[in-house]
Amino acid sequence: MSCTDGEFFRFFAVPLSLEVGSNVTSAALHSAVTLSCVAMSYPRATVTWSRDVPWPPGSVLIKTDALSHVRVLSTVTISALRRQDNGTYYCAARNDQDMLMAQQDVVVLAHSWYRSEGPGAAIRFKGDRKDQTALARLSSDHLKTLRFSRGDKKFNICTKYNMIEAIPQHLLDCVALVYDDLLKRPDFLLEVIKANDLVDLILKRRIQS
Repeated sequence: MSCTDGEFFRFFAVPLSLEVGSNVTSAALHSAVTLSCVAMSYPRATVTWSRDVPWPPGSVLIKTDALSHVRVLSTVTISALRRQDNGTYYCAARNDQDMLMAQQDVVVLAHSWYRSEGPGAAIRFKGDRKDQTALARLSSDHLKTLRFSRGDKKFNICTKYNMIEAIPQHLLDCVALVYDDLLKRPDFLLEVIKANDLVDLILKRRIQS
């Protein structure tokens, strides 16, 4: 005797599993990005999305489709990324027997000189974790993490800012004048930070050592 897929799964429970499209998605400001997760189980799961902060108003589309009796695909599409879209997004799958949650991080690359030829560009740098974290913060426009470690607040390598009191934004503008595409030379930015004693909180211990 034969039976359909639906009849077959009524006799056998399928343990809940959850798979995300990517753990980290990097994209330029004002570009579009889509996050996805696939839940597999029987009974079939319900999939929901959430954030660790309130959802900002804007162009956000959540779509859920049943691919089969056991698989559900759910996506979140942000049509025009803004700085407040930066952060962690949670995909939760629930059925009568279990619940699973997975997270995906969105990194909004705020500066035009962090973009490459294609969408979803990311900084690729083979430094240690502290350096990678510092670059990720800078690419997300987190300039408040930068502090001067000495009284002299001038950038001698940049004639535009060597006669006035500088701020962290001046450093980024100065580096952009030298390398308009930091995707090729992220190490240069770190060297300028260290040479000018502009200390990122993540880098502080390493610079002082």
